[in-house]
Amino acid sequence: MLTSWIDGWEPLCALVRQWTGWHNWAYVPDSRTLLFRGARRHGEDLDLNRSAYAALRVRHPFVLPVDFGEHSLERSPDGGCVWALRGEGLEFLIPVEHAACFEAPMSAPANAYHPDRQRPVDEFFHLLTFEESFPPRTLERLEQLAGCTLEWAGFTVGHREFGLLATWPGREPRELWFERAAYVDLPLRMDHAVLRPATAAENRAVRPHLPHSVACSTFEERWGVEPDGVTGWAKLWEHLVVEGDQGVGRVFADGVSVRVPRPEEPSFSQVASRPMGPGAPALDRLWPG
Repeated sequence: MLTSWIDGWEPLCALVRQWTGWHNWAYVPDSRTLLFRGARRHGEDLDLNRSAYAALRVRHPFVLPVDFGEHSLERSPDGGCVWALRGEGLEFLIPVEHAACFEAPMSAPANAYHPDRQRPVDEFFHLLTFEESFPPRTLERLEQLAGCTLEWAGFTVGHREFGLLATWPGREPRELWFERAAYVDLPLRMDHAVLRPATAAENRAVRPHLPHSVACSTFEERWGVEPDGVTGWAKLWEHLVVEGDQGVGRVFADGVSVRVPRPEEPSFSQVASRPMGPGAPALDRLWPG
């Protein structure tokens, strides 16, 4: 059962400091809500019987690095509040408009973290394989998407899936789910979008701003075990650039699942917006306005 909702910045910040493991989260675009789940520390151990859930209504733009750094909720210099991710000398600050937290048993439902993505996939194409990056078939498919309007469909870190809805006048929409997504810096909406491989200059420009694991696993050419016996970085992701009327964005991932939305299926946001636990409100009743 629901233990308590906690409101007010100072109690919220204090609660967040008591918990760890805030890496399990999802983003629900329809309500601009980031949902996090954490576990309470007991010395060096974690309490595996209870979870903390944080719901944050955020403002764009923000950058989402996956599985990165220490998380905290804190005041910003302008008197507002931010969800801060820090590590490796980097800092990512997500502006927060409203926040709420509650504690619940670990067994409580958490629909937003693992929405049912086991749905039919019409096509899958790799951004990289062991042989090459951006194979010819992938470049062809990216060209076929040119000119669409892209809107965020959702993001769940449990499955490392980042979703975009692609629409065109007079054509069937498509859902694009980026597999093993590691880093997203993209406007909520991109009109007349073009998806393409990053250039060498773009790779050099963005690398200093990336977490070390993302940078090494995207740009290093080493594979497997080095001659001296030290394991090298595996190339896990590719750098995909998205250009549109709203600017330039980027996604780091290793492949894309493409599917036609089925009218009878609930959307990611509909699934993720259900109550996070017994007694908790749905997201559409949580925030004002």
